[in-house]
Amino acid sequence: MTLPETYFHLDHLPPIDQQFINEAHNAVYQWPARDHIPNEPVITNSRIPGQKLYRGNAIPTDACTQYGLPVDGERHNSTTKTVYADSNFKNTKFGKDIQSALGRVGSKYLYNMPWSLYDWHQDQGSHECAINFLLTDVPGARTMHRFPTDCLLNYKVSVMEYKLYRPVLMKSKIDHSIINLTDKHRYILTVTLMDTTYDAAKEWLLNYKLDNNSYL
Repeated sequence: MTLPETYFHLDHLPPIDQQFINEAHNAVYQWPARDHIPNEPVITNSRIPGQKLYRGNAIPTDACTQYGLPVDGERHNSTTKTVYADSNFKNTKFGKDIQSALGRVGSKYLYNMPWSLYDWHQDQGSHECAINFLLTDVPGARTMHRFPTDCLLNYKVSVMEYKLYRPVLMKSKIDHSIINLTDKHRYILTVTLMDTTYDAAKEWLLNYKLDNNSYL
């Protein structure tokens, strides 16, 4: 079984500017409020009709923190929500050039806490793809895409290989998951391309050049 392309390295573009790496490490991250009742089913496995998966009791986590220290009554449990901090990367020259050519752009820093799994999901919203920058060297972390097989409980899995500080174009409407099997904090800058397709974005980006090796 040949798996479809899920990402593409933009090796002709430079590493991200240091100021965005610093911002990601120093940002205050927003945690979603608890949005389920303990011991109630919160997700349906659509491949096995009628079967529910249970998350269990809500685990207290912080609602607004740099590193995820616990605060009573909050839980990041929903795959429709991320632990994030706002970024002004969309207002750089690079971001504005994308908006002129491909339409609306969003930018956020995403946080994966140590020893964590961000469950299988497809990104919410209209965007089909995003440009991601890995901002921390965490060798024990992986981003994976999965594809169904003829056996309901088995999937083919591909691993997305990041290059530290370098951009990669990623499909966001294929099931994917992020696992961080380390004691390190993992940060990503994600630039969502809201009004274009993966193929159109790839074609435009391959023909795009930056001046002075800076995204600013």
